Amino acid sequence: MDEVIKRYQEVQKLPNTEVSVSRDDLVRLSEAWRAEDIPDLQSVVSDFQIKEFRSGEIDPVFISLVRILERLSKERIATFLDVACATGYYKEVVESVLGCTAYSGADYSRAMIDRAQAKYAGTPFSVQDATNLTFQDRSFDVVMLSGALEHIPYYEQAIQQLCRVSAKWVILHRLPVHAGESLENIHTVGTQYSIRTPRTYFSLDFVISEFRKHGFGMVVNTPTYKPSWKSLIRRAFKLSSTERDVRSLLLVRVG
Repeated sequence: MDEVIKRYQEVQKLPNTEVSVSRDDLVRLSEAWRAEDIPDLQSVVSDFQIKEFRSGEIDPVFISLVRILERLSKERIATFLDVACATGYYKEVVESVLGCTAYSGADYSRAMIDRAQAKYAGTPFSVQDATNLTFQDRSFDVVMLSGALEHIPYYEQAIQQLCRVSAKWVILHRLPVHAGESLENIHTVGTQYSIRTPRTYFSLDFVISEFRKHGFGMVVNTPTYKPSWKSLIRRAFKLSSTERDVRSLLLVRVG
């Protein structure tokens, strides 16, 4: 855990500060994740995590996902879509738990997809916008979005698209939430790697309500990191409030 955080901090090219903004302010930064240097910077961290994973050391960020995937391993899972897949490294985690499941990845960054195709030749990767996916309705048994919904200004559209292309299951992994009394989402602008980026801390009630609109109900709501790591994660990623957390959710089609 310490080594991952050290590597993460080493590749941050901007001061890690975060300020509250209106939702309208998020849109002007919505293209930031297409920056061509991000795959190299992110890979410093993710390549180390995957190397450790191959040797049997499961990184803390993978643990809650592995537990969700283990639950799904009891189901008949033939197809899996990783939306905002970055360089595709979750492919190894997914396939290690679910076996020969057909993994596909999509990301709106051409630079990320080029790197993913180079790393995992033969895997279907495509450049896709999470708010306007081109896949057919209910074309994947499981659809996952990890560490990305908070960066999408039009997150309602992204949720609708996740639900539309999922035949049964949706995984929201690494979802920033707030535990304050407000039911409103909190919008901020911060920095990550070499860019200024939008970030939303969601009201969990809002997220559940949005998925319910599209016929999905929540069956798992678990901390992404175990409680003993919470203060460490807050310091490393500069979470400015003790009322903010990171969750991993599993949702199932009920309608």
